[in-house]
Amino acid sequence: MTIAAPLRVEHELEPRAGRATVVDATVTLDEGTQSTIETTARAPELLAALDGRTPLAEMIDGLGIPRDDALALIETLLELGALRFV
Repeated sequence: MTIAAPLRVEHELEPRAGRATVVDATVTLDEGTQSTIETTARAPELLAALDGRTPLAEMIDGLGIPRDDALALIETLLELGALRFV
């Protein structure tokens, strides 16, 4: 699976223990529907890791992202045409 459309990722930061910590994120399609999807702080890491070769489950586990969060984001982006299978 790879990215099929330009995406913009924004992170929400909060101060914690004297440093900035990502607490939430949004992914926006820059073209087409220009939909915005709210997701967890770590889920956008999965989008950056999509290389069309590594199995999705392996990536999710390797990044330590909760499966439900990752799969919800992937499913939504597939439905919107922002991701594609290779």
